[in-house]
Amino acid sequence: MKPGELLNNHLRVARHYQGSTEVTAVQDMIRAMRSQVATSTTTTNTSTTNPSAPTKSPSEFTTNPSASISSTPTSVTDLPASDPSHKNESDSESNGENLDPDFEADDDLNAYFEDPNPSNDRHKWLVGFYRYLNTPDCGRKRNKNRGQHARQVQKILEDLDSGGGDINILSEDEGYIVWTEWVDPKMEDLSSGTIRSYLGTYQMFLNYVTMERVRAGQVPDLPSDVLLILRATIPKLKGWRKTVDLEMRPQRNQKRLDECDYRLTTLDVDLSQLS
Repeated sequence: MKPGELLNNHLRVARHYQGSTEVTAVQDMIRAMRSQVATSTTTTNTSTTNPSAPTKSPSEFTTNPSASISSTPTSVTDLPASDPSHKNESDSESNGENLDPDFEADDDLNAYFEDPNPSNDRHKWLVGFYRYLNTPDCGRKRNKNRGQHARQVQKILEDLDSGGGDINILSEDEGYIVWTEWVDPKMEDLSSGTIRSYLGTYQMFLNYVTMERVRAGQVPDLPSDVLLILRATIPKLKGWRKTVDLEMRPQRNQKRLDECDYRLTTLDVDLSQLS
């Protein structure tokens, strides 16, 4: 179990304690459910002894009280998820789920990443990365996901060096510029899941940039120091994502606590079914 996951599980079913009224409500609910089962049993017996009543097969009804009760959700987690933020956010780093609120599928954007004649080295890197995402190394991602990942890298580059023609900016400050000038400020505006999604994409991009190539000329040339810095940054990104998670955890926990004021509980669902 991941750190904090136990707390999150408890928070999902947490609700305000209502004292003795809560105990009374539960007892009333159980009595009502037993009454429904007894009524169903009586109706079944009457139908069996009445010759004029249509015959039913045993599969059409049940006289087992536990069978009726078991159909009731036992916890809030049994209910259909209505809030996508409750999904395990770490999944987004590997499955390409769209966690970027600014991302929208755009044919013109995909055309930019499929341009056969890139305008500069940065454009060439992004076009190459877009193609790389369709290889088995990256799980042959769908076009929508490929566009999202390429767009995320493009956004980082444009935020750090708007209008630049290469990717050398990523090596500034031994590669920590991405943390100090992009990740750190974005923690004020974006969710931890969105930022970790960007960092997961950034890691895939650095893997593509720094991979060893036998034949020259397939990608733009990079200065040797830039290449070494980017290659050394890759193993650090796991720690970056963990830091984002730890620093933004109080914010997420507070959000879940606030949701306890309006989230349906098991008791709410049971009472609504009996009404």
